[in-house]
Amino acid sequence: MKLSAHRAGLPGNEDMIIGSAFLPAYRAGLPADLPVKKKRLLISLTVAVFFLSFGQVLWAQPDTMMLDSFSFSKRERTPVSFPHNRHMEGGLSCKECHHLYDRGKNVLDEAELEAGKPGIRCQECHGPKARLDLQTAFHRQCLDCHRMNKKEGKKTGPFFCGECHVKK
Repeated sequence: MKLSAHRAGLPGNEDMIIGSAFLPAYRAGLPADLPVKKKRLLISLTVAVFFLSFGQVLWAQPDTMMLDSFSFSKRERTPVSFPHNRHMEGGLSCKECHHLYDRGKNVLDEAELEAGKPGIRCQECHGPKARLDLQTAFHRQCLDCHRMNKKEGKKTGPFFCGECHVKK
């Protein structure tokens, strides 16, 4: 029995699916009589749903992270549990907190912000001997933003030490 080019999986067939390693439709689990445009749309939608569902998990920060470092010059209080997800859900862009300045402009490439990637942690630049140490950088970044939000009448975060540095 002779198979059509489509069934034999030969390249060049119009029923090949673009973007899925040029697999024939039957190998991708799609009905062979489905029009090519509908196959492409179905695959595109499937990929989009996957990334909308699981994409953040692949490259996002944890929902909550502990701001605790041996880089702090003085350790007088407990570490801070930072709700990263709450800040992201509040509509902040990554660059509102994360920065890499060159001549006064934030030139950070947001694609570089991956959890655990060397060189992106705050203490890489804000070390104990830096012009702005880590502890001061955190306090200025957080408190300045919280004050600005309050001034603008927006929902904001804590202002007082014990509200972030919660005793256990």
